[in-house]
Amino acid sequence: MLKNIDIDFKNVPYEFELFRDTEQLNVWKNAGHNIENTRIGINQSFDISQLESIKEHFSYLSNIGICFHVLTPGNYLPEHRDYYGFYANKYNITDLNQIERSVVFLENHKPGHFLTVENSVYANWSAGDICTWQGTKLHSAINLGIDNRYTLQVTGILC
Repeated sequence: MLKNIDIDFKNVPYEFELFRDTEQLNVWKNAGHNIENTRIGINQSFDISQLESIKEHFSYLSNIGICFHVLTPGNYLPEHRDYYGFYANKYNITDLNQIERSVVFLENHKPGHFLTVENSVYANWSAGDICTWQGTKLHSAINLGIDNRYTLQVTGILC
């Protein structure tokens, strides 16, 4: 569990965008998903040094990158795999299993909010709970509720 995230994450400026992998967007579209419902709000303007508790909690990782996300009601990211294109290129990573991705839940679970990783479904979390995986595991993020779903994504290289 991660505590003491001292950022007003509800009021940071989020940029809403579609998933960045156009091939994956086409897969979702061909499967019948409404691509307009796959928008996610992103804020990457924070430096890890601004968030000491995060840096301390993930001290076993190098080259930590953070990103705040908001998933508004009715939006979701269907199952997909992250290939970390920009991140892997920036740090010259060829073995994607060296990359760890964590999702930190910033609020207690609310009805209709879910995360899936491979065959596991996550719900009923508490603020500060973390779900972590390495490499390109299949996952999805869902907001079928009536409240925004706020998370912090932490990416790093296993030391």
